[in-house]
Amino acid sequence: MSQLGIAWRLARRELRGGLRGFVVFLACLTLGVAAIAAVGVLNAGVIDGVRRDAAALLGGDVRLEASNLPIEEEVLAEVAPAGARRADVVRTNAIAYGQDRRHVVVGLKAVDQAYPLYGEVGLDPPMDLSSALANRGGVVEPGLLARLGLERGDPIRIGEATFTVRATILREPDRIGGFVSIGPRVMIDLADLEGTGVILPGSLAQYDYRFALPPGVDAEAALAVIRSSDPDARWRARGTRDVEPRITRFTDRLASYLTMAGLTALLIGGVGTALAIQNYLGGKIATIATLKCLGAPSGLIFRAYLLQVLVLAGIGVALGLLIGQSAPWLLSALAGHLLPIRLALDFYPLPLVIAAACGLLTALVFAIWPLARARQVSPAGMFRALVVPPDRLPPTAALVGLGLSLLALGALAVIGVADR
Repeated sequence: MSQLGIAWRLARRELRGGLRGFVVFLACLTLGVAAIAAVGVLNAGVIDGVRRDAAALLGGDVRLEASNLPIEEEVLAEVAPAGARRADVVRTNAIAYGQDRRHVVVGLKAVDQAYPLYGEVGLDPPMDLSSALANRGGVVEPGLLARLGLERGDPIRIGEATFTVRATILREPDRIGGFVSIGPRVMIDLADLEGTGVILPGSLAQYDYRFALPPGVDAEAALAVIRSSDPDARWRARGTRDVEPRITRFTDRLASYLTMAGLTALLIGGVGTALAIQNYLGGKIATIATLKCLGAPSGLIFRAYLLQVLVLAGIGVALGLLIGQSAPWLLSALAGHLLPIRLALDFYPLPLVIAAACGLLTALVFAIWPLARARQVSPAGMFRALVVPPDRLPPTAALVGLGLSLLALGALAVIGVADR
């Protein structure tokens, strides 16, 4: 039988004794791998979701934005792509008044009948947005009702106009980006905006003009034509590719911090690994000495106990990967309605490979030292170690392996985060 086969038989028999002493090691390893895998999978799911729903997040294939003053209709007619559908949106901040003189600063969003060009607005109770906004109707975020002491069907005053709360907003396709609101959202019909009196000279407002291009029209080419039509215009044109970098920068930065937290958990688990192995070998000194007396070579002892560590590490890594891959499904099931982006629920192998490699390398780094020291002690020294622990460095080969494992773990730490 080969040396590796004998080592595996010895390791399997030792593992039958249970996982006592390795519970903390398994818990930390599972937690660290799960954190790194979950962060990587979620980040990949967010990026894929943004790419898939870029037009809905932007509000159209092309969007023109102007601050504080609307774009003249003559200019819009000149730059609008041929055959494109258009939706106009105005966003500003205002004060909403409810019961008992309660008032709250809200983000006011006025939309026309063509809004939204892509996606749909989720309302509670379910209804068509145009119907909800007709005849001075309005829809609001759920939290605003409690703050103003209102219920559906109650009047809400914004500026000089009074609206009827028809529904609450569950989802907006274009919620991300654009004008910064400083309060909960209120949505009204664009035709009713002038009656509120909130748009005055000097008011901060953003005017959006969204265009949905006909099938077969290249959005990037149309965007380039619009931008070249007036390079010095006071408005700016944006396309679907402009949505992803803004969100990716945020998610990458968040993913970097969370990945570092996962690596920290792995290192804590590594310290626990070293201590657990040291204590475990302390209880196996008589067994190891006996095996050496019976002719077992040092390499066989080293491989047998290293296989035990790798098997336990493999269990912890497998549990961590299972938790990490399940993270998008769990998040979508528990809080999907609260997310502004629909996560792409898919299998992403690269984050899982990085997480698994980090977990295994961490276990290997902290296992080599105590195992190598146990390998080089003679049978007589083993029995003396029951009274006086040995104080010798591991052999050169083990130190080289330890150094290479450390370098590999450091390289994965750099590769695994977006912010180098």
